[in-house]
Amino acid sequence: MSSLYLTEQGAYVYREKGSVVVKKKGEVITRIHEGDLDEIVVVGNIVLAPSLIRFAFSRRIAVTFLTYRGNYVGRLATRPMGDVNLRLAQYRAMESPGLRLDVAQAIVVRKLQAQRRLLRSRNYRLHDDVISEAVMDLGAFAEKAAKTKDHEELMGIEGAAARVYFAGFARCLKSGTLRFGGRTRRPPLDEVNAMLSFGYTLLSNVVEAAVMRTSLDPMLGFLHATQYGRPSLVLDLMEPLRAPAVDSLVLRLVNTRTFTADDFTRPEETVSEVWRFSEEDVAGLVKPTEHEARDTDGEYNGPGGDGRDGKDAKGVEGAREGLLGRDTPVYFERESLRVFISSFEQHTRRKRIYDPAVPPADLRNTALSMARHLAGALKQGKVPFGRDEEGRETGTGAPGEDGKQ
Repeated sequence: MSSLYLTEQGAYVYREKGSVVVKKKGEVITRIHEGDLDEIVVVGNIVLAPSLIRFAFSRRIAVTFLTYRGNYVGRLATRPMGDVNLRLAQYRAMESPGLRLDVAQAIVVRKLQAQRRLLRSRNYRLHDDVISEAVMDLGAFAEKAAKTKDHEELMGIEGAAARVYFAGFARCLKSGTLRFGGRTRRPPLDEVNAMLSFGYTLLSNVVEAAVMRTSLDPMLGFLHATQYGRPSLVLDLMEPLRAPAVDSLVLRLVNTRTFTADDFTRPEETVSEVWRFSEEDVAGLVKPTEHEARDTDGEYNGPGGDGRDGKDAKGVEGAREGLLGRDTPVYFERESLRVFISSFEQHTRRKRIYDPAVPPADLRNTALSMARHLAGALKQGKVPFGRDEEGRETGTGAPGEDGKQ
């Protein structure tokens, strides 16, 4: 499986003789063999030919559209797979408050364990007391999460754990030029948050593709509340993958100084004009409007958005009004966005343990394994990632730090 990211503004993309062709101003920029393509991500103002769209539908290739700043717009996909019985089982599971809480608990526990592993691995050399304390606290929070009595208590523990985690995460950052004032989203207010937000957007595409392939309803989650337009199940399955798939990548890119402050821009800066293109680029295309250029509605209003209540929460700590002197969003420059996409693909294609309950695999196969496990457990009437109502272990369970059951 492979993904094709289209980022050349003003390009026209079509299919010809087994290849996907990218053309701009009448000149062919590149040809990509269609091969095992399973996803196309369109960033910004790019035109797709009907021939390419028909091909994508015939091969069940999802086409995701992002704004020129990397915010989610929408997704073209064929009719969902036809396992109606699985969706009925998913709906029945949601009718059981106890089962829903069991699954939500397991998701939070796995998320906290993943965050704990990341901080602990980074602290082998740093020997930082704040990180050490965060590692201990996250372990305690995971134990508490597994014993909660309702969703409200569980969400409170997750929120408290988030503050601890990002305090430790900040101590892992060693760049003097890129800023991190605590987690902010919708919109990201500094460079590190811009990287995290866009990384979560890319992660959501991977997870949503896995959910759709298994015929699960992406809108009906166990941890995230059901809300109009929110793919709650996608957000659920993203949680344990955020730290190993995105956070670890961001730490590496920051600490190796892959990016500097010049690789980012704010809406009022003229540098954002690089995303615009003239009418001669592609006839009929529309430039970003003034409203779009000044949009601050948020990081991402589709899959992968961090908010669970639809409000524009500003993060767990720091980044208050006037952060860095300007309370305005921060976005990637065009070329920097391409570098981040390439880094994400290289990072997630390598086989690794993203979740101790899943054998070493790349990110896409890990997400698919998680979705398939959930689907299989639901069809059998069992509690995925945890225990059934009789207290018996089912499936992979909620793994311990060493991945044993």
